[in-house]
Amino acid sequence: MVEKGGDAIAVGSDVEAPPEKRTIGIWEGLLYLNGFFTQVDGYYTAFMGRYVFLVAAHLQFAITVSVGTYVANIDLDDGLIQQKIYVLVGVIAGSYLLMQIAKPFREALLMWYRVKGGETIGTAMIAKIFNLPLGEITTTPTGEFTQLLVQNGKITETFHPAFYGIAIPLCVETLFLFIFLSAAYKYAGMVILVLFVTFSTVGYITALRMSDRSQNELRNGMQMFGKLVGYMASYERAHYFGNVDHTIGLVRDAITEYNVNRYNDKVGELSEEFPMLMFGVVCHVLAPVLIALSMEGSTLFQRLAMIGYVVGVYLTELQQFTTALAQIRTGVSDFTVVREFLERPNAVGDRPGAVELAPGISPAIEFKNVVFSYGERVILDDVSFKVDAGSRLGVVGSSGCGKSTIMKLLLRFYAPTSGTITVNGQDIYSVTADSLRSLFSVVTQDSQLFNGTIRENIGYGKLGSSDDDILHAAKLAELALGATEGENNDMNLDKPCGEKGAHLSGGQQQRVALARAMLKNGMCYLLDEPTTGLDGVVARQLQDTFDEITQASSTIMITHHLEDLKNADQIIYLDQGKILEHGTFDELVGAKGEFYSQLEARKRAS
Repeated sequence: MVEKGGDAIAVGSDVEAPPEKRTIGIWEGLLYLNGFFTQVDGYYTAFMGRYVFLVAAHLQFAITVSVGTYVANIDLDDGLIQQKIYVLVGVIAGSYLLMQIAKPFREALLMWYRVKGGETIGTAMIAKIFNLPLGEITTTPTGEFTQLLVQNGKITETFHPAFYGIAIPLCVETLFLFIFLSAAYKYAGMVILVLFVTFSTVGYITALRMSDRSQNELRNGMQMFGKLVGYMASYERAHYFGNVDHTIGLVRDAITEYNVNRYNDKVGELSEEFPMLMFGVVCHVLAPVLIALSMEGSTLFQRLAMIGYVVGVYLTELQQFTTALAQIRTGVSDFTVVREFLERPNAVGDRPGAVELAPGISPAIEFKNVVFSYGERVILDDVSFKVDAGSRLGVVGSSGCGKSTIMKLLLRFYAPTSGTITVNGQDIYSVTADSLRSLFSVVTQDSQLFNGTIRENIGYGKLGSSDDDILHAAKLAELALGATEGENNDMNLDKPCGEKGAHLSGGQQQRVALARAMLKNGMCYLLDEPTTGLDGVVARQLQDTFDEITQASSTIMITHHLEDLKNADQIIYLDQGKILEHGTFDELVGAKGEFYSQLEARKRAS
């Protein structure tokens, strides 16, 4: 339950149950994760062309050593051995130099596309956040979203170089060595294959354990980061109630819990390093023997050359390959958490076949038997009303009766449990969310200002607006502004608003918010407690402004100030989610019901 703007808003009823968590296979996860890199412009042309060339530059060293020694067929009893050796060594050295020169170019290429792929994943995650129902946003700690975005960078930093920089080149090299050595020396290719399969198996088993630990660390980190952001946001509350030390203690406990879990994971990781080290030593001892025995019909020089290559180069690459396997598996495993997030269902998203709502028309809005509930609690119960095009509706009632929920349902922040909501006769779920929301100019109790200038905050209503347009909107909102610094007592377009409008008074904040809504120039105004918290004079001035600017627009105004609704065409009075009274201001006063009682109570209180 989230309380906002005086109404208790039930959250979660519009969100389908999340899909059952399942283990993602390495190939399925690898293909899914790699799919984000293939979306980068030029992947199949510029990237793959350069990548294939650079992998070939890496492979040519293995070709030179294996094919060169086979073709040269140097026999130590040959009198011309020195000349042959000099030529072959020179060719091999040049080939090795070429491989080393190509390596930084390959790393630079991979770095560029790693960055671009990370942008693709990060953009998809941000888009998903903005596509979630409001209920999920308000119930998920901000720190969890932040940590998820940070983890995206770690995933791309490990997965991309491991997959493209090590795994693929080594697999291509192994395939070549197996084919060529099998053809040239019969059983030597099998030794290469056995080494590759053995290292792959050991590396994969290790990777499985590491990926489980990494995924646990990611989830623990998200939870800890979410707690820390929440604690850091409690600055004022902690000082109000003298609980600073308590809050610091909670921070310490959260960090300690995370570090203990991380320590246990690292101990498990270190315990596996010694067996891997011993395995590598055994392979370095056995590989020369197996290569020498398997190269049937070869000369001593050919055996020495291949032993040197396998021990000095290939086994080192295999050890890097086992590390790469762990990084790939860990990246895929960590991405499982990201994938679960990206695949969260969205009950308020666009449906297949959704159409654009016709713009430029003052909308007629109708709620038909709308029910909205959360668990056992019904927030709105069989609510029906109609707002004709260009008319004004006032929504009043006690706190928690569902007033603000009406606006959020109309904006498709939540989905109704049952019933329909139509705009100009069209179900709001048969049209796109963007075209629906483009109709509305919204002003809420919270002015929703960000840490930028007045120009930027008003201009947010219609991006790309000129200063003249922004100043005109400010004038309509009765916000006196100078165009440049120093004009009108520093109230100018370049004045910083501060975080959440901290550098402006309450009335100035609301007028900036109103100017932003005016700049957007929507065909319907949604006003949710826009004068709450302001002193009487400022509130009256703002209400007069609202009355003037909404004369030609459809308007829904939610307020506790009942006297502000004298010009409304109709008013609905909500009580426990039901429409208790419905009529004009005069009709409700004349009925002497709950609306009248609340109006008189407010008069006596003032």
